Amino acid sequence: MKRLVSYREIEAARTPNGGFTREQLAEWGISWPPPKGWQKKLLKGDDDDRRRYPLNPSDRQAIKEYLPRLRFLHQRALENRRPWASLYAVDIKCLEHALKTGFF
Repeated sequence: MKRLVSYREIEAARTPNGGFTREQLAEWGISWPPPKGWQKKLLKGDDDDRRRYPLNPSDRQAIKEYLPRLRFLHQRALENRRPWASLYAVDIKCLEHALKTGFF
């Protein structure tokens, strides 16, 4: 029987190469090789914990220092009609949201 685990628990169980051991998957009730979509099924019902990491003060300070540089790069990319300009805009919105909510 599969048990619900948190996103953090899954990320903490990764091997140094980024994968998962057969034993760890068996503990969660996942067969080997793991079927497509196994993480999503394992996380089902764990919306609050998934990808919500609280910002510590040093993270908050680093983001505040980095945002002006990112805005500058975004503006330059727009001026030069670079195709990646929209990526800077997404990064800026994500970091602003993290500062506003206190979660990353």
